[in-house]
Amino acid sequence: MCVNPTALGGGAGVLQPMIAAVDLPRVVADPPSPLPTTTFVTYPNAYSAECKTSDADAWLQITRTVPATAAPTWTGTEGPTWGLHDFDVAGPLGNLVDLVRAQSAAFKP
Repeated sequence: MCVNPTALGGGAGVLQPMIAAVDLPRVVADPPSPLPTTTFVTYPNAYSAECKTSDADAWLQITRTVPATAAPTWTGTEGPTWGLHDFDVAGPLGNLVDLVRAQSAAFKP
């Protein structure tokens, strides 16, 4: 099973990550120095996401769509079989915030 937070109806979409600045040294290759002083760092429109399948496997494929100088390479800290699970929340957090904002506006009396 795969759910793409950028395109809940299917297909591919653009990730709007919100990564905690203090986590950057742990989860990205070549983190900025000095670290940003903001709580979160975002790289809008720098990554795409699409559900992929192969036999019985399914996963969310994350692809950087801009040069490495514009957005870092995400690295997993749990080993090669875990992929980018460190980004399960941070990767689509901006998309999820936008979704909640839209749903809230739709249900306001």
